[in-house]
Amino acid sequence: MEKSLAIRRGLGNARGITVALSNLGLVAHQSGDYKRARALHEEAMELTRASGDSKTLASALVCLGYTALTQGDYAASRAFSEEALDLCRQLGDRHTAAQALDNLGDVARLSDELIHAHACHAEALEIVAELGDMRLVAQCLEGLGRVASDLGNWERAMRIFAFENALRETLSSPHLPEEQKIQDGFVTAARSNLTQEQFELACREGAAMSMEQAIQDAV
Repeated sequence: MEKSLAIRRGLGNARGITVALSNLGLVAHQSGDYKRARALHEEAMELTRASGDSKTLASALVCLGYTALTQGDYAASRAFSEEALDLCRQLGDRHTAAQALDNLGDVARLSDELIHAHACHAEALEIVAELGDMRLVAQCLEGLGRVASDLGNWERAMRIFAFENALRETLSSPHLPEEQKIQDGFVTAARSNLTQEQFELACREGAAMSMEQAIQDAV
């Protein structure tokens, strides 16, 4: 990818440079190098803003919002994600809008705005379910499970997590290591707040749900 970026820089291919920067940013994020990921996504954002390519700019802003969130920079994550959402609504880009909403749900939850967090994740879930993006369905369900946990709805949270994990297994789309660590913390908290019977029943019920049932339960 580094070689591809160098070639595209040499050719002056602005869109190609943006794509390469975004891809490198995602790789850096997945490897835990959030500082480099943010720098790459910021360069991609600046290029797309200068070119007037609003659709690609929205995607770059979503990536920046997610990276800033992971760094704990909630104010920046909210600003990037809100700008992305505004652009997406102007463009009619529902898929990227859902990703921005999912970011905003995470920011709201971590800012103790739990009702708003639920609304953002629920709206994102309904969009991606309609569009058929099952990986994003799993991601949105994860956000709703975390909100349910923070609200003390432990059984509901475990039903959501159980369905989400079963869906991820079907998709061969496991959590990133840092995301798995976070979910493990929520599961541990649920175990501490439920009896063993309640915990196991919630897990069985969640894993046995249909997609429609899981979405209805989550939202």
